[in-house]
Amino acid sequence: MKLHFYIILISTVLLLSCKKDSQSTTIGEWADQKTEFARIKISASNGNQWLMLRDKKFKLEKKDNSQYLVEVNNREYPLIYDETSDILTFNSISYIRVDERLEKMFVGSWSSVNEKDALVFDIYLINGRLIWYITKDLEEQTRYYPKKTKEGFVLTYENQEVLFTIEEEYIVDSNGRKFQKSSS
Repeated sequence: MKLHFYIILISTVLLLSCKKDSQSTTIGEWADQKTEFARIKISASNGNQWLMLRDKKFKLEKKDNSQYLVEVNNREYPLIYDETSDILTFNSISYIRVDERLEKMFVGSWSSVNEKDALVFDIYLINGRLIWYITKDLEEQTRYYPKKTKEGFVLTYENQEVLFTIEEEYIVDSNGRKFQKSSS
């Protein structure tokens, strides 16, 4: 009987701690999924969760397991967390975790796997915007401002729209060319 009581007690503690962890999964910094530029931050203190938006702090009020309400300028906005997709929605804008941004995966120096292509990409994140410097055949660099898509980034290169995605550890373009990250 005593063992049965301890098993139930331990199970209850584990269940409650798991529930608390699932509620705190929204804590962290989030970036607008579409542009990866706009940011919000969710933090916790004194048993409450807070939304940081443009250097202002707003208290989150719990509505149900996946939804909170945030009052901004006397208006309530829902903040919804979808656990399966790990997407946070606020003010009709979907947010992803900052660590999962495509930008972060693309930043660096990349060179063509096929030596005859002689293409080099130097990709930087400057003032929240991804900028690509492309060098072909060791000539002068040309600057590009790619547009983010769900799959990767697209830009007009040599008079055609080219999509760049990440596959394994390579950047692959819509023409089938592969680029590897330079080790430096």
